[in-house]
Amino acid sequence: MRLLHHNTHLYLPHQLEALKKDLNRLYVVHSIRGFVFSLFGIFIPIYLLSIEFSLTFVLCFHIVRRFSLMFMSFISGSIGNRLGLKHTMLLSLPLALVYLVALSLLKFIPSLWLLFLLAMLGGIQASLYWIPLHSLFSRYTKTGHRSSAVSKLLSFQHMATMLAPLLGGIITVIWGFEALFVIAFSMLLLPIGLLFYSPEIKPHVNFKFRDGLHLFKKYKKYYFQVAIDFFGEGAESVLWPIFIFSILANSLAIGFVGTLVGFGTIIFTLIIGKKTNRKNRTKMIRVSALLLAFVWSMKFFASTPIIIYTLSVLAGFFAIMFSVPHMAETYALAKKDSNPDEFIIFREVAAVAGKIPLLLLAIFLHDKIEWSFIVAGLNYLILFFI
Repeated sequence: MRLLHHNTHLYLPHQLEALKKDLNRLYVVHSIRGFVFSLFGIFIPIYLLSIEFSLTFVLCFHIVRRFSLMFMSFISGSIGNRLGLKHTMLLSLPLALVYLVALSLLKFIPSLWLLFLLAMLGGIQASLYWIPLHSLFSRYTKTGHRSSAVSKLLSFQHMATMLAPLLGGIITVIWGFEALFVIAFSMLLLPIGLLFYSPEIKPHVNFKFRDGLHLFKKYKKYYFQVAIDFFGEGAESVLWPIFIFSILANSLAIGFVGTLVGFGTIIFTLIIGKKTNRKNRTKMIRVSALLLAFVWSMKFFASTPIIIYTLSVLAGFFAIMFSVPHMAETYALAKKDSNPDEFIIFREVAAVAGKIPLLLLAIFLHDKIEWSFIVAGLNYLILFFI
């Protein structure tokens, strides 16, 4: 039995209270997990390079991880049918712990087969977390408050993770990557109780690829936005840290950039959430796409610390300006559609369609990955005109 019907607009007091508790629980779990992954996530490309994997193999690691996430998303839907959405998220946590431990051991067993096995594990654990998170959020948020709820989800995570990249940089400089993994491992145990004892929701996912094609046709503009967004996300999370390291040659500088972006976006996220509503979402997405096109084009010319820090903060601002209305639209469309869980799952196909071409382009460019920033800018520019 579902907690809410998808098109319900009337909420009883006890339902509102239940929604509030469930949303608060998701905020806490997401913030803790975000803090843990922010400790080391931004450093994974640098860590892999530091243990003598080539740039090509580091980029292939992220390609395999993204493909694994996409394929596992369909399986995650079936697991959600049996275990429920929250227990599916719970299942992702021990796998994330194994992923962290195995990453730390990669330094001692730097083999390609283990690298790509870890990439697959990273995609699997991510799928088991993100698919049910999006499905739950589409159920728990309601019309008129959806953008505000999305801004809280993002801003609470930013608050929790604000110092994480800088802290991660300090830990790696003083004690090395092994200490970073141990700390991350310990903290990832915290969300388990919150999910284990919370009420469960079981979706009714019924996969038909014909229905997937129908979804792509029905929401082609939305899925195109997803592809563009993940093209930019890949540039931000994978290529930009590598580029910064190649310029500044300092893990602490990368951590500082991450913290600077996090600090600057907290208040901005809440403001955007309050200013965004159903009527101006499209306008805000288009304006932010134009601003992101400009910033990513400027990143091509970045050569000094002050320019790198400034462009990082601006990119963080404008990415939030894009993400809040875009994610609010995601949950609104999912809740409205007759197949909300399938809508969320097929979103991963669009994400792969965006991120994989970027990583393949970076492999082709090799030591000139800054040219991919120009392409990222052009992609956002296209989004402005559609």
